[in-house]
Amino acid sequence: MPPRWAPAVPATEDDRVERMANSMNVMADAITAQTNAKTQRDLEKRERE
Repeated sequence: MPPRWAPAVPATEDDRVERMANSMNVMADAITAQTNAKTQRDLEKRERE
């Protein structure tokens, strides 16, 4: 683990938090897309049975 460092400029911490929030949103969107795709596959599979 790298040591925690206090940013010299508070804005850098804000940027880091902003980037992390954006990454989490991207991941959440990806998970939603995957879940929707799986649900669609499951429904189509059920229709074929």
